[in-house]
Amino acid sequence: MRASWKSIVITAILAALASGAATWASATWVMRERQPPSLHSVVHEKLDLSPEQDRRL
Repeated sequence: MRASWKSIVITAILAALASGAATWASATWVMRERQPPSLHSVVHEKLDLSPEQDRRL
């Protein structure tokens, strides 16, 4: 009977660790996907600059 309680406790601890790791990984992925574009990206790729303006930057 004691071995079954030990198995239950170990299973619960492993499940808690696995769920915590999955939560951390998914939160990291979501935050990486939602980052705003960098200033360099906006200036050089998204703005319609003339060649002279782009050269001056």
